[in-house]
Amino acid sequence: MREPPGTQRPRRFYPRFHWELLVCGVRGHELIGTDAAHVGPEHRVFAREQDGVRWYRCVRCDSWLPLPPPGNPARAEPPPRDEIELPLRGKALRDKVVLRAIAIDRGGSAALVWTDQGRVLHGPTHITYGCNTSQQSAYAGANQGLSCKGPAQK
Repeated sequence: MREPPGTQRPRRFYPRFHWELLVCGVRGHELIGTDAAHVGPEHRVFAREQDGVRWYRCVRCDSWLPLPPPGNPARAEPPPRDEIELPLRGKALRDKVVLRAIAIDRGGSAALVWTDQGRVLHGPTHITYGCNTSQQSAYAGANQGLSCKGPAQK
């Protein structure tokens, strides 16, 4: 028989990264029944009412959040199970986040290359060699293979 979660020793030294917490932190929690006037015992899986405070369970990250009952409820009871769409979790959510990060990275790189048009990525497009003083031009003329406009062609 398995022990309840949180009471057994962890199997790994490093904690796992929970993609659900990241997405809930960025996009907000996925709560069910926040617009319902009445929450009964049949809804205890995702909503509970205790001492005038309703506790809603996020169906993505499994956190419980305390919120006051709605002032103007839109429905009498939370939606039935058939109408509830569960968000992505686990590996499917991780794949979605990683693929979006790759797409953003590739799109940013493409935009950088497109706007750059070879100025920074391909280096300078014009190099000038010039003699600033008469002494430099005399030195370039005295040494074979040098000129003021760069290396002399043989």
